[in-house]
Amino acid sequence: MFLVATGIQFAVARAQIRTIFIGGATSTALSMLALYGAVQSDAAALSDHANQVRSGVSINRSFRLEQQ
Repeated sequence: MFLVATGIQFAVARAQIRTIFIGGATSTALSMLALYGAVQSDAAALSDHANQVRSGVSINRSFRLEQQ
């Protein structure tokens, strides 16, 4: 990730500030849409938690499993 970030900084070094801000805003919006899509589609990373919630098991703030 560090190498990608460094490469992007070199790539946009000559770009106008407005272009950099528009690119940053666009990438942020797209990442939020991707996150929303993952949550709505019950992605694999969330499916185990969703199954626990459906079965009546919840995770409290101290991350211990307890029955409801």
